[in-house]
Amino acid sequence: MTETQHKGKRALELEQRQSILKDLLLRLHAGEDKDLVKKEFEEHFSGISAFEISVMERRLLGEGIIVEDIQKLCNIHASMFLGTINDPENQSDEFKKTGHPIHVLKQENLAIESSLDRINRLLVAYILQPEPEIKDGLLKQLAILWQFDNHYARKENSIFPIMERYGITAPPKVMWGVDDDIRNLFKKVVHSVEIDQLDHLKEEFATLKYELEEMIVKEEEILIPMVSDIFNEDDWIKIDEETEEIGYCIVRPESKWIPERTSFEDTPELGIESKEQDANIHFNVGHLTPNELEKMLNLLPLELSFVDANDTVKYFNVGTGRKLFPRTKNAIGRQIENCHPPKSQPIVKKLIADFKSGEKDSETLWFHARGEFVMVTYTAVRDDDGTYMGTLEYVQPIQSIIDLDGTEKKSVE
Repeated sequence: MTETQHKGKRALELEQRQSILKDLLLRLHAGEDKDLVKKEFEEHFSGISAFEISVMERRLLGEGIIVEDIQKLCNIHASMFLGTINDPENQSDEFKKTGHPIHVLKQENLAIESSLDRINRLLVAYILQPEPEIKDGLLKQLAILWQFDNHYARKENSIFPIMERYGITAPPKVMWGVDDDIRNLFKKVVHSVEIDQLDHLKEEFATLKYELEEMIVKEEEILIPMVSDIFNEDDWIKIDEETEEIGYCIVRPESKWIPERTSFEDTPELGIESKEQDANIHFNVGHLTPNELEKMLNLLPLELSFVDANDTVKYFNVGTGRKLFPRTKNAIGRQIENCHPPKSQPIVKKLIADFKSGEKDSETLWFHARGEFVMVTYTAVRDDDGTYMGTLEYVQPIQSIIDLDGTEKKSVE
């Protein structure tokens, strides 16, 4: 058999396996008994690669099944794949080193499991004897568990963009949707504890615990094998650099991961002399060097993001302190809809379409996020002739403004 024939045979085998996988999941989608489907799956597959799962989910989306429907099947088909996924060959020993992004994810997953066990014991005691001291301890432990939001934010803002660059687009959409479902389940549990609503608290926490543990399985049995096989050292270095800004979950690595190669830029940094010789950018009024402009933008008490006319993220300011809506370098070049969870994507698309058509010029929202009262404004950026150039988003914490008592402050003479 020639090499061409061999490749053709492999392609045909992959196509057949994909067809079987797709059929099994569509039958789950139609409501067929999951145990029967799982049994048939085990008859056909002794091993499956994370790559095939990625291709399968992408094809399901291509067949018109919406992300939310795949999310509903997520736990079922994750249990089908559990234990059957082939690990990538020659997996690097780097992944086992303290501080490596994969090692961090796994250590955090262990911490999440331990946190769930502690909360479960406290919750049982609280339901039997709802005393203030137990309630306070329970709320403190729940606050610790909420750090899983950092864990998920790193996936969504550092790992998912790189997956998309490699053509793995469906799994991030599905997983992000499930992440948001888990966040909502958590908030429901906290609210029930805060208002002493105990009737359904045990069931609510059981659901949250189950979904968090299932996500751990999906990360370690599907996500990690999927990215381990394709991400290179440059990708992991970029993710590691962004970890500190987004934050850790419950535990921090004992030491910093130091890869063998720490410089990953394709082009060398401009020397000091070159930076000093940067030409001014001339505006209608005044002029600034690029360095001056960047420093000024980073000092603004706003989180700025700019999306160009092709709906691609082109810029965001860095600023200081923790961001309300994390943006990482991996977001640059990303399609704007992929920067939002699936449930928000239709709203984003509609808003940008309205900006492009001229129906709207701006939109302002305000709500609570991450313990802050936040105002978010979207503004269409247009050229002198009215041509749509892109969208500027600016995010501003406004609790301090709301809290102003209106007392006139005397200015310094």
